[in-house]
Amino acid sequence: MRRIVISGKAGRTALHCVGALALLLTAVPAPADGIARPTTYGDAMRWYERAAEAGDSDAQFYLGYIHDRAVRGGNNIGRSLIWYERAAAKGDARAQFRLGLLHELDPRLPRDAAKARHWYEAAARRDHNGARFNLARLVEAEDPIRAADLYARAALGGIGAAAVNLALLHANGPDEVRDPVKAYVWVVRAVRAGVPEAEHIRDVLAAQLGPEDLSEGKALAAQ
Repeated sequence: MRRIVISGKAGRTALHCVGALALLLTAVPAPADGIARPTTYGDAMRWYERAAEAGDSDAQFYLGYIHDRAVRGGNNIGRSLIWYERAAAKGDARAQFRLGLLHELDPRLPRDAAKARHWYEAAARRDHNGARFNLARLVEAEDPIRAADLYARAALGGIGAAAVNLALLHANGPDEVRDPVKAYVWVVRAVRAGVPEAEHIRDVLAAQLGPEDLSEGKALAAQ
């Protein structure tokens, strides 16, 4: 059974990063008295650039995203990294998570698991559930106990795929985390979250459990 990887959007477990022009325009900070309000895309971009240069971490994140996702046309990964890193240094968990994704998965950059882990760690400390999920994947082989905790936190934070991976870890992992009853409970959570693979995994686990364990798992899942 394969692990699920979060790299952007995945149904109900989508990790949302803002990019739409309408949202960018409405997110511009209210100007001080005497300063004209932005009414065009270009005006909005100039607002963000001024705010980002002045140290506003929201503006820095949005500029990083604009360059990252080619909102203005061509993408510029170098500029994206600059603005994400500035926002991340100020503790912006969204920027930290995006940096983790870029260093782990983006084909525009060399893969760098150490940098990815560094940024996922930073975002996870700020309660970013997507970062908890991806960090759990990276540490699962070396520290399954920590991975189980991270998956659980991410699942409780709304990441349905984390419940699937946690169920698989409890079903197939090493002795310190193996627990078939817990595996069943978590996969039922994933079914409720609408994860497509979850129903099949639930049925496989149910067939492997003895009657008493299955009854216990169903009772716990119902709580």
